[in-house]
Amino acid sequence: MKIYFIRHPETLWNKKGLFQGIKESGLSQAGYFTTGNFIEESKKIKINSIYYADNNRCKYLVDKLLKIHTESNAKRDIRLNERSFGEYEGFPEKDIAKVTFFNPEDFMKKFIWKPPGGESLKDVLPRVKDFLSDIKKVEKRSNVVFVITSGGVIRVASIILGLKTLREAMVYKTKNSEIVEVNMGEVS
Repeated sequence: MKIYFIRHPETLWNKKGLFQGIKESGLSQAGYFTTGNFIEESKKIKINSIYYADNNRCKYLVDKLLKIHTESNAKRDIRLNERSFGEYEGFPEKDIAKVTFFNPEDFMKKFIWKPPGGESLKDVLPRVKDFLSDIKKVEKRSNVVFVITSGGVIRVASIILGLKTLREAMVYKTKNSEIVEVNMGEVS
């Protein structure tokens, strides 16, 4: 089985460097543009299943994919939702970093930091692990699976799957509409 993790298209909040979390923000012009390019590239792949987070930025991409990949099954899964940034959603990341324990340069602090009313990436880990366990049971070995989600979930999945160390995952920022390809036969 091949899994393609895709980070949602760029939103207006992503462009401004604001904490997105579970709140909604419209797509930026770049988000619409990269979606078009992504859809064209996806025509080269036969997609069996699409799993996606419960938000408009992921659903937009799914709707475009389903117009091309009409045989694909699409399933919304809340375990793929970005972590909640609680009270800090909609605020600039750099401003919050100045006045809180959040430190984007310290990989461990970044992993365990929990904003007021929100979640840490460590909190997200069990639900992502549960999701990955379930799709291993449900999907056939020969399937191609698209997982459309957020950067935080992709970071956590890359740790669980052994693609990156904790340090590597916390330092690397997945770009919007970026694809992370995983051949599950090569993952323990």
